[in-house]
Amino acid sequence: MTRFRFIAGVLIAAAVWAAPPQPAIVNAVSDIYRPFPPDQQKLGGLIAARMRANSEGFIEKIATEVANGSGKDETGTLLDAAVYAFEYSRDSQVNAVMVRFARKLMAAQGPDGYIGTRASADEWTVADTFSQNADLLGLMNYYRVTGDQAAISAAIKSGNLLVQERQKNSKKAAVFAGALEGTLQLYRYTDDNKYLTFCTAVAEAWLHEKPPELAATFENLSVLDGLVDLYRISGDNTFFAAPLQSWTEMHASAFTLTGVPADGAQPDSKAFSACTTSAWLRLTANLLRISGQAIYAEQLERTVYNQLFAGQDVRNGAVLAPVTWGGKKEPANSSACAANEVVGLALLPSLVWGRYGNGIAVNLYTGGRATVRLRRRGTTQIYSEANYPESGSISLHVEPDHPTHFPLRLRVPEWTSKFTADIAGDHLVGKPGQFLTINRGWKRGDTVRISIEMDARVIPGVHEYSKDVAIARGPQILALGKAFNPEIGDLNAVALESSASGQVVLSPIANSYTAIWMGDQAYSVNGVYNGQPRKLVLVPFAEARDYRVWLAQSKASSGASEP
Repeated sequence: MTRFRFIAGVLIAAAVWAAPPQPAIVNAVSDIYRPFPPDQQKLGGLIAARMRANSEGFIEKIATEVANGSGKDETGTLLDAAVYAFEYSRDSQVNAVMVRFARKLMAAQGPDGYIGTRASADEWTVADTFSQNADLLGLMNYYRVTGDQAAISAAIKSGNLLVQERQKNSKKAAVFAGALEGTLQLYRYTDDNKYLTFCTAVAEAWLHEKPPELAATFENLSVLDGLVDLYRISGDNTFFAAPLQSWTEMHASAFTLTGVPADGAQPDSKAFSACTTSAWLRLTANLLRISGQAIYAEQLERTVYNQLFAGQDVRNGAVLAPVTWGGKKEPANSSACAANEVVGLALLPSLVWGRYGNGIAVNLYTGGRATVRLRRRGTTQIYSEANYPESGSISLHVEPDHPTHFPLRLRVPEWTSKFTADIAGDHLVGKPGQFLTINRGWKRGDTVRISIEMDARVIPGVHEYSKDVAIARGPQILALGKAFNPEIGDLNAVALESSASGQVVLSPIANSYTAIWMGDQAYSVNGVYNGQPRKLVLVPFAEARDYRVWLAQSKASSGASEP
């Protein structure tokens, strides 16, 4: 158990952290997909580069300035991010930032349990509730990892305040639905039934008031995420129906070019905030865990490689302002949305691979390794050699400590025209949009050779871009970057030279832009500028800085569809 002493009103840790606590509540509904423990894996490639920039660039440097500053700021959300980053890296510097955030958050708590400055002394607002939820989540995740009793004590004070205020404002119970996620975590570790009663009451009130079609806002997506957790704990399918239906409708009706549905509150907006991106990613990941369906892993790939990565400056880890389909990416001001971008990046290890039923599933392809203990099957190590998404050639080495039998599920991207897996003389072909299951006995030295056709596609535009097209390759949306086409003065005067079939041919080119860019991927394509043929250079949308995604066409194309 950790011992603490107080010096001049500051909480000081005098020993190592206590053993991480175990949940007091057993979920009524078990997850089908369970991510590998963060510290039992080490990722490589593009995902690792983004995580490293997030941890070393933002959490260890930029976030430290916030931790040492005055005021609460976005401390709860940044504490959340630091906890996830620490779980993966076990880095001492990340740990130091995490501890400072936790202490700052607890120091900001008032006698009644509220953290921060309430908008109204008499009536809670939606903003109050979401702010308190962010802080409660930060405290609970910190407690989950460290066992710090001071953190759970502060969380209980916050949770009790929410319960009391909901009782005072029973006619406005739906306002408190924003605190579902944090209060459910509190119930999970305390087994205090008043927190479950609170969550059930506010969830029912919110469901009663929600419109038939929900806008894809941060607030709505966060409540839907909480409802999935409430279903997981309670087993009441009433709470699962709404997030399942809402996600499906958003996914089907919204144009998710870069992996995030359009904000229903601003249907003509082309900018996507990091708040919406992170909330959509968390909800999608939660649905993947509880259902195991490939459609959610498919959407996660699109979100991660496009909108999530586009919100980060990989050079220094800085968070960028809401990213549009064209223009210049600018640094973001310190905000809750910036903090949510950091959380989304810190959650990446939970999205790549994990246990699926009695076997293993691979959702996102990247280089790396992981260790997992399958029940009664001993320990198995997975090694992945990949240069994804630049290349679709992947070698997956399966190394059990003794011969064993289990199913290995490989996600087949919906956008590919060909997916094959070769193992010990067997040649398997995957169906796009589903898992390819290899159910066999495994022994040391077994290697699965995966080949994914990295198709280039033309995507027709929507709304004001209805006459334009976008180009995708594999999971990535590409963009015409100004720095990579220095002779083009006006990106709006460029057109794509397309064939009669509507197909596009991309040619990889050597990276000669090291002075202005840290990426590895660049492709040339035939185009037209001011009526003259010209080779255009396209790079991943996530890595472009001054760019344009939508391009006019020199000829009409046909047969294209969204990936």
